Amino acid sequence: MIRALNRIHYIFYNDGDKINEDYGEETCNGSWRFINNKLDKLKGRKEVNKEFVKLWEGHSVENSKYKIQLNNCIAKIVDLIDKKPQLKNNLMSMIL
Repeated sequence: MIRALNRIHYIFYNDGDKINEDYGEETCNGSWRFINNKLDKLKGRKEVNKEFVKLWEGHSVENSKYKIQLNNCIAKIVDLIDKKPQLKNNLMSMIL
């Protein structure tokens, strides 16, 4: 999930592509769907889902608002991983 979110973040800051908008449909939507599918399997999805729906539906907003929505998603995902020890352990084992 972190890699997929990082990809969405990088593509927006590097190329200006947004989820579900123009070329962002090609570059970002796959990562968004991956995260969304993973969140479907986790408890606590409701906390994060609001922010992800905003990203999906907010493709026509100006860049400054999209940036805020994207940063909110990042914060929610990191918080979710922090609250779920099994996710944190899996992440740490992949890093080390």
